[in-house]
Amino acid sequence: MSQLTPTDRFDELTAIVRFLLYLKKHPKAGITEIIKGTPAGQRAIYSAKNYAQQNKLIDITMKTESPYGPMYSLNEKGKKVAEHLESLQKILDT
Repeated sequence: MSQLTPTDRFDELTAIVRFLLYLKKHPKAGITEIIKGTPAGQRAIYSAKNYAQQNKLIDITMKTESPYGPMYSLNEKGKKVAEHLESLQKILDT
C-alpha cells in the first residue's frame, strides 16, 4: 500500500466500512452494484475490496449468467466484522 495522507487513510477506512455494511445488507453483489449503492468513489471501493480479500473477509464466486463477473459475499469472519460495525453504527445513530 502506498503512503497515504491522514485524509486518504480516513477515506479508505470509511470505504471499507461501507463496503462491508453493503455486503451485510446485500449478501451477494458484483462490484458495479456495490459502487452504485455505496457513497464512496470507485477507487475507494476497489481498495476496500482488495483490503477485504487480503484480510479474508469475503468469498468470491463467478456469475453463471451474463453479464459474467465476480460476485462478492461476506464469509463468516466478514459477517462477524460487519455485525460489529453495524452495532457501532446503531450506537452512533442514537
